[in-house]
Amino acid sequence: TATGKGRWARFRSFLAAERTHEVSGLFLLLVSAYLLVAFTSYLFTWRIDQDLMSRPWGQIFQPEVHAENWLGKLGALISHQFIYVWFGIAAFIFVLWVFLAGVRIVLRTWLSPVGKALRWSAMGLFWLPTLLGFFFPKGDWQILGGGVGYAINAHLIGWLGSFGAGTII
Repeated sequence: TATGKGRWARFRSFLAAERTHEVSGLFLLLVSAYLLVAFTSYLFTWRIDQDLMSRPWGQIFQPEVHAENWLGKLGALISHQFIYVWFGIAAFIFVLWVFLAGVRIVLRTWLSPVGKALRWSAMGLFWLPTLLGFFFPKGDWQILGGGVGYAINAHLIGWLGSFGAGTII
């Protein structure tokens, strides 16, 4: 157990080290920039890359298969999951969260009140897709609400009808 305690102490000191904080904060800032570019590109290239999403994993990563997303296949896959499958354009809230966390770690300060930002953005993650899913239930604009918006609206309309769902939203 002495070796186990020594490893645990070294691991804890590694996590507490100044350099580890700086690197992890900069990593989060880079991730937020990556997500911002990937999500923005997806808004322009999703129709073209939609074919890529229906392929098996083995085909997607073959060298001759190309994605139009500005950040390639990985950018297209991540964007498709966050925007098309999950939250629609509300997925940009994750860019904000990751950016704020990176700034917090690097600068040791919050740019905005953390509780307020988390409450508003968490509400936005569900209300914005619901609203956009209600107004754009079918067609090319359906990606604005994503899968969450579609699912919530399907349930609301099933329970309350279109007028009742619109009133609640």
